[in-house]
Amino acid sequence: ATALIIVREIFDRNNQIWIDLAKKTNVPIYWFIDDNFMVLAAESNEYSMYRTNNVKKFMHLFDGVLTSTEAIQQYFYDQKIHNNVLVYPPISTLPLKHRDSAVPPKENNSFRVLFFGGPHRLKSLKKFILPALEELSSEIDVELIVGSKQPELVTSNVVTIHHVSFESDYRLALSRFVNADIDVLVHPSTRTHNAPYKTLNALINAHKIGAALAVSDIPPFSDFHKAGIMAFAEDSVAAWLTILKELAHNDEKRGSLNKAASHYCKKYFDGTVNETSITSILNKHRTPDTNEINRRWRVLIEYLALNSQLGSSSPKQLLKNIERKYFRPFLKSVKKKLMKEN
Repeated sequence: ATALIIVREIFDRNNQIWIDLAKKTNVPIYWFIDDNFMVLAAESNEYSMYRTNNVKKFMHLFDGVLTSTEAIQQYFYDQKIHNNVLVYPPISTLPLKHRDSAVPPKENNSFRVLFFGGPHRLKSLKKFILPALEELSSEIDVELIVGSKQPELVTSNVVTIHHVSFESDYRLALSRFVNADIDVLVHPSTRTHNAPYKTLNALINAHKIGAALAVSDIPPFSDFHKAGIMAFAEDSVAAWLTILKELAHNDEKRGSLNKAASHYCKKYFDGTVNETSITSILNKHRTPDTNEINRRWRVLIEYLALNSQLGSSSPKQLLKNIERKYFRPFLKSVKKKLMKEN
């Protein structure tokens, strides 16, 4: 490996093992984050370890940081957390896996709305958007699709709701809605100081499924009023009813928003910035040659022998035990994954 990239939780026990192994074998380490964990530390016990001063103590282990937004990058520089911070935004050009629609075909040319997001947004969905859709249903047929963890928490006696179970594979999860004839993707707010540091991933989702995007009028989305790539609503039932009614009755506006979103995604989320960041990493660190690989291998065997309590003094037996305990299960899991994908 030229470098190791740890995704999100650097204090996770399993990731700590990878970091330890990388340091012992002198593999450069990078940290990728798509949320401002330092801000979240003040809001949630889950992220309490990520307070700025605590994170700074561990940054000497990392050769650099990859952030999903320029806002997070700037935070790292402002707080002097690390001096090598590269931007690595979401990419819109990755093809989706082909899957059948998660919901049945439309009936009576209904107005179909999709919620596709984390459970932390369900409260706003139920408080503002669902009541607006229920009121709108007195004029037209309305369907709401909820794709999230615990989607069954969203219920209605008025609006037809389709519950779609959570799928951890993002591209697979999104592909289930490509042929679902979605009119509008709604993305309500979540009350957090982390909001300005979030990506425009919802815009990519709307672009991929051919829908118009309607969002709460908060950062980072509120910075794009003049771009014509999404519709905005204040967090109230009345405001969401107004924008959803307009989108329901105006096919031309929905098409215009989706077309503009697609153009924006292809221009700014085409992977060019990501390629530049990865190239920077590859240029900064020497590709390991045969001697370096051999050195790392010896260090790794010693590390595994000391930490696995294999209890063998024979080098040959030691290698066999390592192969049996570590490498065979790994190869088996890879084979299983490939068979599943095929």
